[in-house]
Amino acid sequence: MNKVAIIGRTNVGKSTLFNRLIGRKKAIVSPRAGTTRDRNFGSVSWNGKTFTLIDTGGLEDPDEKKYSSKQEMRRLLEIEKNIKKQALVALKQADLVIFILDIKDGIMPQDQQVANLLRKSKKPVVLAINKATSKAARDQENAEYYKLGLGEPTLISATTGTGTGDLLDAVTKNLPKQKENNLSTINSQQLIISIIGRPNVGKSSLLNLFAGEQRSIVSSQPHTTREAQEIIIEHKDQAIKLIDTAGVRRKSKIDNHLEKIGVKQSLETLKDSNLILFIVDSSEPLAKQDQSLARLIKESNKPTIILANKWDLVKGIEMFEYETNFKKYFPHLSYAPFIFISCKNKRNIDKILDTAIKLSEESSIEITKNALSKFLTRIMGNLKKFQGKSKTVPRLLDLKQISINPPAFEIIMKDSKHKRPHPSTIKYVENQIRQKFNLKNIPVRITLRTIKIKP
Repeated sequence: MNKVAIIGRTNVGKSTLFNRLIGRKKAIVSPRAGTTRDRNFGSVSWNGKTFTLIDTGGLEDPDEKKYSSKQEMRRLLEIEKNIKKQALVALKQADLVIFILDIKDGIMPQDQQVANLLRKSKKPVVLAINKATSKAARDQENAEYYKLGLGEPTLISATTGTGTGDLLDAVTKNLPKQKENNLSTINSQQLIISIIGRPNVGKSSLLNLFAGEQRSIVSSQPHTTREAQEIIIEHKDQAIKLIDTAGVRRKSKIDNHLEKIGVKQSLETLKDSNLILFIVDSSEPLAKQDQSLARLIKESNKPTIILANKWDLVKGIEMFEYETNFKKYFPHLSYAPFIFISCKNKRNIDKILDTAIKLSEESSIEITKNALSKFLTRIMGNLKKFQGKSKTVPRLLDLKQISINPPAFEIIMKDSKHKRPHPSTIKYVENQIRQKFNLKNIPVRITLRTIKIKP
């Protein structure tokens, strides 16, 4: 599939245009310069053509004079340099470029620098002049923009959508012949995996390893990743979408508006995911935020793989001991497979996707009504045997599977105030289902429904 990159300096409206063209608010929009850091991808269809649209950070050199202190400069300069690198990668990969300028500013020196770079790249360019909100602005003389040597400018307003149809006409007209890529089309067979964890545990490093390139900026500074980053790959004939999310910290530590938006976006990705990679830093003690995230995972009812990253830094403790202690801390995730990894050394990275596909298959198992009926008869016999004559066994009438991905079951029982099953009984049934039907590594949900039986 063809790729179209939106290129320009900071604060000209790249992310607003990106959201407008893909038809949803995927990119975080803010008046603060440097909001967009990593490349952001979306799909656009127009005039019978579909292409991948890439949002980028500001393509300009970092300005060391703007920092208030040397400490701030050291902290942010590396990130700004990486933002530019990400934009240059997008330019290199693009089949066409939308070069966006701000009509209110006119042509700035930074715009001239970007224009020079685009001419040297020899890529097809569509010139977009943003924030042309008034009729006077839309009708003004465009001679100064022709001087850039990049063709006819298209006046647009990314905020209102004015002129974006003309812009898309120009884009599709100048796109090269369509490239075939079966993975670019999202379909129901796609496995969607979210990578979550607190800041600086290695989420972006892991995504970069899967992508085979630096898709997310990696830094020791917390909340470097602001927007959920997506890649689509193929593994053993399975299309997989991997989503790198912003690191989630305790609410009391979040005082940055952009971070709040990024964290909210991260949590929303859990709803649309089929599976979760929960990554922790094994070289540090488990934190309360790890516990909060584990609780969210449990509530999401999604199959989960626990990744203990930075195992290369751990000394004096065996894997079995670490995993045992972890599951004592998080008993509600005791079913989740455990993989010890090192993003730095690429240790066990290949096992992650194999395990994910296995869990996906396990999660989609459908059990026949006949098998569940025989299972329930055996379970009722066991309950009577174990509980003895001194205890009343609740009358379980039927067991049904009501959904898959992951499996959920409904127990139908006789309505009786004095014969409600004890929670341990439900837990026993759940454990027996796991063992009997090979559902040991995924969440299994059981609900109760009572019915009245006429005497």
